[in-house]
Amino acid sequence: MTELRQALYALVDHPPVAPTDIEVVVARGNYFVRRRRMLRGAAGLVVVVIASAAGIGLTRGGSEPDVVVATEGAGAPVSYTDPAGDVDEPSIQPPVSPSTFDILRVAWAPAPGGYSTSITVAGPARDDGSYVSFGVFPSDVAGEACELDHFLTPGTTAFADAFCGSPDRATRRFLGRVQGSQVTSTPTADGGTVLAATFDDSALPPLLDKAGRKLFGLSAFTCAAGPESPGCALDLFLDSATSTASYRV
Repeated sequence: MTELRQALYALVDHPPVAPTDIEVVVARGNYFVRRRRMLRGAAGLVVVVIASAAGIGLTRGGSEPDVVVATEGAGAPVSYTDPAGDVDEPSIQPPVSPSTFDILRVAWAPAPGGYSTSITVAGPARDDGSYVSFGVFPSDVAGEACELDHFLTPGTTAFADAFCGSPDRATRRFLGRVQGSQVTSTPTADGGTVLAATFDDSALPPLLDKAGRKLFGLSAFTCAAGPESPGCALDLFLDSATSTASYRV
């Protein structure tokens, strides 16, 4: 009885912290990506991406120079790189290695039954961190954008969640989930890690399908989990990789 009473007192004094909702993680991550874009002098990129996406319409696919778009299924492989050593220094105790969250390369490619996406980081990946690859697509609401966010957490089954709207304007809404495979974690020769998963293209959100199944402004971000913020606090987002590339999933 003494041990039970002590355990109850401990719970009152130190209640367990519930993991942050996926939607909150994504909203914080997108804020982090926008902030990094502005710091790098590319504040207008999101506007360009949304305008480009809207330009293809909601009923047909389009094409861009130097981007191959398949008539059926996923498009030809697309990848982009991110500079090494640009991680925001994590203020976490116990400390974590910045290389664990330092994005070097993000790739998209066709895969059996759908498509794949991968994130290469400079060090060993952590199973308590967040590694997210995403792209945006047009909404059916004027002036609004949607996104498909792929969660590549080591040791888990991957999934991709689709959202539309802005959390700043309280218009954010969940569209649905695309099922992924088990996340593979492959060491590289120089001590890094490639996190990858494939995704089933038979369950894409109807809005994305109507938009030609094309994602614009391919980007990614990483985030550490703190002792009191397992779902990633805003100050624990460590790196982002942005591009103007697009991909047909």
